[in-house]
Formats: sequence, structure tokens, C-alpha cells
Amino acid sequence: MLISEYLNNKKLKPVEQAAIEDKENFETHLRAAEQILFGSLPPVVYSNVKKFNKGPVFGNQQLNRQGLHIFRYAFATYAAKHRTKVPEFLTNGHVRLENFLPDEHHKRVQQECMKYPIAISKEGFNNCNNESKTNPGIDFLFNHSEMKEKILDCIGIYTGEAQALYNQNTFIQRVENAPNDNDEQKDIHSDIFFPAVKWWYFPDSVELGQGPFRFQTSKPVIDQKLLDWLYNESIKLSIGKWDRTKLRGHIEGSLRATDNELQQLGITVSPITVKANTLVIANVQLFHGRGDTTQPHTRNAIHGSIRVKHPFVV
Repeated sequence: MLISEYLNNKKLKPVEQAAIEDKENFETHLRAAEQILFGSLPPVVYSNVKKFNKGPVFGNQQLNRQGLHIFRYAFATYAAKHRTKVPEFLTNGHVRLENFLPDEHHKRVQQECMKYPIAISKEGFNNCNNESKTNPGIDFLFNHSEMKEKILDCIGIYTGEAQALYNQNTFIQRVENAPNDNDEQKDIHSDIFFPAVKWWYFPDSVELGQGPFRFQTSKPVIDQKLLDWLYNESIKLSIGKWDRTKLRGHIEGSLRATDNELQQLGITVSPITVKANTLVIANVQLFHGRGDTTQPHTRNAIHGSIRVKHPFVV
């Protein structure tokens, strides 16, 4: 569904359709849509800032009633469709590449991961750009395999910024997962309003009872139900009447959805089990979360993320 149809704005509709179809003049159509809906917006609107409590713009009740959040969500998605070299990244939401490394390098990564302590976020000691110097398996994966190329093809951005984020944000992740551990990453959420990439290279298999990544497996569609939910949540956040059980991530722009809300949206979230030696590249604009496990389990991965500063550039 077009946001022009959702907002019943006949003047916006041909401009929005042109933005979808005309890559070469996307920015012109984007700015025309801005003028129709809002008159003029500050440049920060076209950045990657997602927090509803960040500055006077994103938590502005009037702007959200005019459609600011759904405008950003839809037009950033259109920009990503123009950029991507891997349509499956957007149409399916994730790409799974099995038997990714030659056997010798796969086995080295398996062994090398075990040298590191439990760490779920990037620290100095587990950054692959640093650690590849002393780990030949990680070096091959990080520097010489097709991993970076596959990731950048998904988002269609090859700038120095994207390359730097790959270097900064790829790390050895060891997640100690236990049943009912109140991990907020297990709440189903969307990371951000635009298509952004996270990836996991799994040196070991992850079975159903071992807390596999859960991801939106229903076809990603901008329909009236989704626009209703995004629009209404942006209003609730801007007036301070949002569901506090969704915790801080919600107002920070990583919108949480309850099981009941997902059902009403017609969105299915399913566990993504993987074989050893599998690379998963995911569009974390879609709903996902860390999976729960039936017994304590340590999951190893080479994990990373790229969230570019300018998601409206094609």
C-alpha cells in the first residue's frame, strides 16, 4: 500500500509512484513528497537517527500525525530497493548461504572462536579487524572470503563509510543463552525504520532447542495493517502514552511488537535453524529476536552490522 493511499493524499500519489519507479530522480521525488506532506523538514530527517526521544523532531506529535514516521519508513524502503543487488534480501528478508567456507577455513574458525570469552557485543578484544592478524581462519573469512561482498551487495552501498562499519562492527560473538533469562533481545522487534543489515557466520549448527535466531518469515509487505501499527505507535511515542512493557528499546526506535500485535499484523516470526558453516544476512528492519533455548547453550558466531548514516541515498 502506498502511504499516499493510506493518508488519502491524491497530490502525493503520483510523486510517490515516481519515487518507486524512477531511480535516477529519486531524490527529486523524495523532496517533492516532503513539500506536499510537511512543507519543509530539517536535514536530520534524512539521517539514520531513529530515537523518538532524540531532539524535537522525531517525538513531535504534529509531524507524526502528518505521517513523518511512515514517510521515513516507506521512502527509505524505496531507496533500498533501488540500491540492492540482492532482491532476496528485501523480498524474503534474509539470505542464507550454506557451505560458505572451504572446509579447512571453516574448521579453523570453529577452533579460533573457542579461544574467546563470552561476549554478546563488540569489544576491543573480539573485533575481527584486529583479531584476524593472529587467527588465519577468521582472517580468511573476514578479509578474503566473499562475506563482505555479499553483505555490501545486499544493502547496495560500497562507500568508505560502509567499508569502515564492516571493519569496526564485525566481531567474535559468543552468546550464553539460558531459558527464561529475561534477555530483552528475545523480545520481537524491528531494529530501525529502514532496511539495515546484520549478519552471522555460524561455525557450528544451531538446532531448534539451542536458541536459534527468530526472524520474520512472512513476506515483507507495506500494507494497511503495518502502516496502521507504525502510525499509531509513532503517535503513542510522541505523546508519551506507549506501552512501557516494551522497555527502553521501543522509544529508542527499535519498535517492539507483542505476539498479539504480530498476529493482528499477519506477521509470522519463525526460528532460523542453520547447519554448521552457514552465513545468514538479514534485513533487521523486519521483525526478529534472539531465540530462547531449552537448556543452557553457548552459541558462537562471527557477527556484525551496518547501519549507514544516509539511508535515503540511492
